[in-house]
Amino acid sequence: MSTYKIGEILVSQRETEVETIFGRKEIIPKGNKIIITAHRLGHHIRNGMKQPLQKNDVVKGYDTEGLAEYLFTCMKSHLPMDDMMCDYDLTEEDIKEVIEEALDEIF
Repeated sequence: MSTYKIGEILVSQRETEVETIFGRKEIIPKGNKIIITAHRLGHHIRNGMKQPLQKNDVVKGYDTEGLAEYLFTCMKSHLPMDDMMCDYDLTEEDIKEVIEEALDEIF
């Protein structure tokens, strides 16, 4: 049994082959990031694939650092974050820190 937090980001330590629900084989590369969802799924950030956790795994609490990283990734894919950071002399870490602090206040 493993215990995870919503928003926890796991990084694959080695290349792994998994079978999707449609019977297709998928190669998960080393270094692939997976975020744990509130629905007991591992959401692969790279391609959006969702993978159920083991039946006896527990999801409890929140990982605000992981959630901040994921939210920043989403923002970066939909907004001109690089331009905005350059215009305001901000780093990726500056923005993630603000998001994390806001999440800490509500969890």
